[in-house]
Amino acid sequence: MSVIIPLHTPGGSILYTETVLANIAGIAATENGGVFETNPNNLGDSISKILGKTDIKRGVEVLEGKQEGTIRIMLHVRVVYGNNLLTVAKNIRSGVCSAIESMSGLKVEEIAVYIDGILGTESGSDQARLDKKD
Repeated sequence: MSVIIPLHTPGGSILYTETVLANIAGIAATENGGVFETNPNNLGDSISKILGKTDIKRGVEVLEGKQEGTIRIMLHVRVVYGNNLLTVAKNIRSGVCSAIESMSGLKVEEIAVYIDGILGTESGSDQARLDKKD
């Protein structure tokens, strides 16, 4: 992640790395009650997950928006079984947008939420991970 996103202000420019914005988005997304985790969406993230390395920004992509001072966010998540997926996606968008805009001053142009998986309670390892998260 090496994209630099500028915010021009009267006093000068503020430059954000994609990593900083992805961390904010990842934390905000997982604070949503129905989201278990952001989900790896590429091979490098998948290998890190297998090795047990946790990274809140995995599964989060931040792109410059069409207008200056705006960004677009792509989030890949796994949701806890039993939650209304539409409600979870709306809550993710709201929480991430609020966190990014209040912390950075950038405007969020788009948030695409990809629900890549459901974490159920039928698998012992899934249940252990749910218990560990609580």
